[in-house]
Amino acid sequence: MVSFQQFAPALPLRPFIRAYQYLDHPGGTKPSLQRVVPDGCLELNFCLGMDVRRREITGGLTERQLTGVYVVNRTDAPYFLQRTGATRVISVLFYPGAAQRFTSFPLGLLANSTVPAIEVFGKSILHLGERIGNTAGIPEIIGLLNAYWLSTPNRSGQDFRSLNEAVRLIMRPNEGGSVSTLASSSGITRFRLEQLFTEQVGTTPGVLFRLMRFRGALRTIIRKRDTQLAILGESIGYGDQSHLWRDFMMFTGTNPRRYRKEGQPLNNAMMRLFDAAPEHA
Repeated sequence: MVSFQQFAPALPLRPFIRAYQYLDHPGGTKPSLQRVVPDGCLELNFCLGMDVRRREITGGLTERQLTGVYVVNRTDAPYFLQRTGATRVISVLFYPGAAQRFTSFPLGLLANSTVPAIEVFGKSILHLGERIGNTAGIPEIIGLLNAYWLSTPNRSGQDFRSLNEAVRLIMRPNEGGSVSTLASSSGITRFRLEQLFTEQVGTTPGVLFRLMRFRGALRTIIRKRDTQLAILGESIGYGDQSHLWRDFMMFTGTNPRRYRKEGQPLNNAMMRLFDAAPEHA
């Protein structure tokens, strides 16, 4: 039986870490390519089962094997995942740019990419991975994660608090507004806000606004899969269907009809989990 769970981090970590996630797939069925829609977040994964394959949708169908402890930055481009067998993954999901609190690595360089975690967090993250691999219980693993991040020195630079606040405002459900208003609310100039996004998130605040609007529309499209898009219209934030199709191609790599036809069980489960309140281990 497939298990996909989400847990809340310790209270002091919640401005930075959205959730801890646990995926356990026993295998047994034929692995298929699963489309993943970006959410702007950086994800640290501890792969405790068989490797996972990642295939890019944009920029050529390049493929790489994901193994051990690695970082995935789901900035603003879609990709495919495919398991190679039984899969067991522990994930740390950071808000966009928020992992900068725990590393001096310029996270903007990781936009839409995957790298070994040691490059971002140093050798200590591998030691943590070993401890997690030798720990059976989920509550104990959550305890290890909380202890690690709480003991990590604050490595964020100037204006990090303003960036973090801006990201949280953008990611609120149904949040509207402009980049200028967002900068004013965060206490910095628009130029500085856009600079921080480039350096620490890897995209612009305007694109993150657009991505959050699209994800809100996609939730409704998934829930009302038998309703024509023309009927949904402005209720999903797109009065012009051409804009919806444009964003569909940008953020999913396909069109609405094909997305619905494919079903997308992994991505739809990830979106439901993303929107749900994390449990307490």
